[in-house]
Order: sequence, then C-alpha cells, then structure tokens
Amino acid sequence: MYAGLICWTIYYDTIYACPDRPDDIKAGVKSTALLFGAHLKLILRAFACAFICLMALAGVLNGNGPWFFIVSCGATACHILWQQCTWIEEDARDCMVKFKSNGDMGAIIWLGLFLDYLSKSGSLPSAIAL
Repeated sequence: MYAGLICWTIYYDTIYACPDRPDDIKAGVKSTALLFGAHLKLILRAFACAFICLMALAGVLNGNGPWFFIVSCGATACHILWQQCTWIEEDARDCMVKFKSNGDMGAIIWLGLFLDYLSKSGSLPSAIAL
C-alpha cells in the first residue's frame, strides 16, 4: 500500500505542479511536471494504474472484502478516469480542480475501507452486505 500511495502522491503533485512549469524553468526547479515533459499524461496514467493495482494487491494480501474492491479500488479508478479524460494541463484552474479532487478520492478510499470494516464486523445491514 505504501508504494501505491507514493504513486498517488507523484500523480496528484505533478498535476498541481503543471501551471508552475514556466516559473520552474526560470528558477531551475526540477519538478516532475518538467521531468515528464511531452510524456506527462502517459506517465501519470502509469502512476495512476500502479496506484490502483498496488491498492488492490494490498487488499488481496490484507483479506479485504468486496466493499473495498468495489468502492476503494473501483470508484477510485473511475475517479482517476474522470480526471484524466477531463484534465486540461495548460489550464491552471483545471489543474487546481483536479488536484483538490484528490481529497474526494481519499474520501472514496476511506469509504470503501469503512464499508469493508462494517461488513466484516456484522454492523452493515444485510440488505446492503455483499
């Protein structure tokens, strides 16, 4: 999970850094937004896929149930897909919107973990238990 979280951090931090590329060049800052260059979106997609796969692997190794995989992994994958399909890397406002939406993604991951916990503890009503 830790390796997955590193991938996620690189992913959202690079989105945050995109509007600062001209200033980074002038200041000599070595940001990932500059490092990834023309392959930025492709590399970020790879980091996002690695994050989802590593999160799913952690779920398998931890014995998580369906709620984790459906909500934490599945809904997070959908959220990343939305980000990638609508992200305009040259638009500073859109970069900030996508960056901030990663807080929502954290809430999605937490919700899946919480529902998984409730399901395993028997606290989840049987009507919604998977």
